[in-house]
Amino acid sequence: MPWGLFQCPWHGASYQWGRPGANRRAAGDRAVGTVFDLARLCQGFTIFIMCDVESMSIHYSDGYEAYARCWMPSEPRGAVLYLHGIQSHSQWFEASARQLAESGLAVLMPDRRGSGRNRTDRGHVRSAKRWLRDVAECFNVLHVRTGLDRFHLVGVSWGGKLALAAGCDIPHRVQSVTLIAPGLFPVVDLPVIEKLKVACAALVARRRLFDIPLQDPALFTANPDRQAFIRNDALALK
Repeated sequence: MPWGLFQCPWHGASYQWGRPGANRRAAGDRAVGTVFDLARLCQGFTIFIMCDVESMSIHYSDGYEAYARCWMPSEPRGAVLYLHGIQSHSQWFEASARQLAESGLAVLMPDRRGSGRNRTDRGHVRSAKRWLRDVAECFNVLHVRTGLDRFHLVGVSWGGKLALAAGCDIPHRVQSVTLIAPGLFPVVDLPVIEKLKVACAALVARRRLFDIPLQDPALFTANPDRQAFIRNDALALK
């Protein structure tokens, strides 16, 4: 997978939603309903634009302050909201985000609330609607920074679920959706008894934490250096 820092083989290498070319509009105005390869966002742009990463905070409407990474070319030809997976955070995918920025795209990659460098409410969110609201407010940040009204969504692993949900929730703000090893049909899953515990906690103990069943770095990559990074990553959810 040349555009990502890590592979996610338990989800498969790629996922195509709909027939190739289905629901496709003119170039630059692609409908939610077709999933594109990440490389297509860079297609036709071979001149690299030097663009440094910016560390920033996003202040959500409920008062939560989230850490994010941002790449902002001087004259962006488009803008990408890049959503990481359930265990990871924005540092994992800096390389692919930088390549998008070097092709002329503004890239905003937030650490999901409770993930990465966000220490408040670790692993917790009040509701799925709050996640969708966070996506909409990240779009607002991109709008202020770029002046654009529609945005490319990129979702890795579990982030693919959120990307698809956001594409259905606010389709008028989404230019395209790209899924990288999306966690739609995971092979690695919780045992049935653990699922029952999760269901009960959702009703009576919403802040109870459960282990993520993805502790083997080999599930993410065959690269020994990257496996060591994942194994020792203090910012990852466990």
